[in-house]
Amino acid sequence: KQREEEIQQRREEELQREQQIREEQRLTELRIVEEERRKLEQKRKNDISTSALITSQCDSTTLPIVTSSLPNVTSSLPNVTSSDTSVQKDGHHDNSQLPFGYVPLNQPHFVPSSDHVIHPGGVSPVVDRSSKPAHLMQQDPHPLAHVRSLDTPPQPIVDRTTKPQLHDDDVRIADVYLKGIATLQATGGLRMLQVPHNIDHDFLQHASSNTRRNVETCGTLAGKLSRNVLKITHLIIPRQEGTSDSCVTLKEEELLEALEKHDLISVGWIHTHPSQTSFLSSIDMHMQFSYQVMLEEAIAIVVAPKFSQVGYYSLTNHGLDTIGNCQLSGFHPHAKYPPLYEDCKHVQLDPTTSVAVLDLRR
Repeated sequence: KQREEEIQQRREEELQREQQIREEQRLTELRIVEEERRKLEQKRKNDISTSALITSQCDSTTLPIVTSSLPNVTSSLPNVTSSDTSVQKDGHHDNSQLPFGYVPLNQPHFVPSSDHVIHPGGVSPVVDRSSKPAHLMQQDPHPLAHVRSLDTPPQPIVDRTTKPQLHDDDVRIADVYLKGIATLQATGGLRMLQVPHNIDHDFLQHASSNTRRNVETCGTLAGKLSRNVLKITHLIIPRQEGTSDSCVTLKEEELLEALEKHDLISVGWIHTHPSQTSFLSSIDMHMQFSYQVMLEEAIAIVVAPKFSQVGYYSLTNHGLDTIGNCQLSGFHPHAKYPPLYEDCKHVQLDPTTSVAVLDLRR
């Protein structure tokens, strides 16, 4: 009785330790995701601010200059038109009616000089044309090409090469974040559980002597939590007694010591059906309840070598309620519908990893 109390106390301590580890890891993952999301949002805001600044500079520098030039251009048009209709005398334009400073450029071979410019009082000042600013000496072949129509809305000049670009780190963070959300949605909110693809083969090798005698063999699935993903790394086979349809674990303190020694958490169990198909019996469902109530991602693997079947099962919500309230022991019937267990949706077979087997029977 004292040993059973010690085992029960160790189980409770292990449960508290696992819950504490899960909570700390969950909070750490949430902080990491929140921090990365905050950095990504801040970077996006900075990029948007930079783009808006570039656009505002284009609007504030280029467009007002173009618009301000419009009154000068349009105001000069009536003078040009009126000068074209001036009265000609002797085949020449009457320059006396031209506005001040106007030079008739449409006369053949006309070379402007100070003599052709009419000044008040009839005095023609001496002007050094060589001192005229160089940029004004160049004639624009299309002087009105840069003047937009008043009916056309302004088009800001934006260099598309400066458009904000997401960095590789931002893409990776967003990709991981979206994949994490998609995984939780696909698995019903459970964390992914990675299982080595050859775990059933390795287990059958250690259970071969019992299988030949039509005796069940059971083991504990153990592993670790990394980046919010559970990974099975060890298969622990404890001391046990079995029959053709049942298996009982002995020396459970050795199992707990092995878990503590290798810093592992229990993520489920595995057993054989030497002469039957792969399914969960009433006893199996009660055993699975004890695992799944401590870790909701815990699974039961049932290997049926006679029929070459391997099943990965977990209790449904209805199954957890039903088995949790069931006071019966041994083999007993349960209603099949709604189903009490189902194939796991959160299990992923990993072909790149192998499992370490700890056989405590030796």
